[in-house]
Amino acid sequence: MTDSSGVAKTNNTATLDQLQQEAQALRTEIAELRGSKAKLLQQQLVTMQTALERFANDHLKTLEERKQTLQITVEQLERRQERVQAEMRQSFAGVSQDLAIRIHGFHDYLVTSLQDLVIAAEQLELVPKEVAAASPSPQPAAALPSQCPSLSPLGQHLQLR
Repeated sequence: MTDSSGVAKTNNTATLDQLQQEAQALRTEIAELRGSKAKLLQQQLVTMQTALERFANDHLKTLEERKQTLQITVEQLERRQERVQAEMRQSFAGVSQDLAIRIHGFHDYLVTSLQDLVIAAEQLELVPKEVAAASPSPQPAAALPSQCPSLSPLGQHLQLR
């Protein structure tokens, strides 16, 4: 029995040694795979970070360009607003000045016409001297323009209307 148990021991020892070698090989392979996995994950992480940075930089550049374009547009609109406001002030001033000139011209016309009317009224004999002694009542004022059609430009102007 010793012979058969010795052979079995040898067989068991060989199998045990073989299993231990396989276990050691598997542990080594697992360690290598873990190392490969870590390297692969590190490479993927670096690749993803690079892609993310490139993506962020591209979009940041696009946003900065849009910001610059918007700033230029805002500046143009502000200049346009200033021009429009200046134009409105000038237009209002121009219209006001034109209106003032017209009013002053009309004022001069009225003053001259009234002066002419005063001169014409002073030259008129409203009541003849003979009739004045006989009849103390004056003529009605409505009859004056029809009796004197050449009073003044103002009188003519009033008759035309």
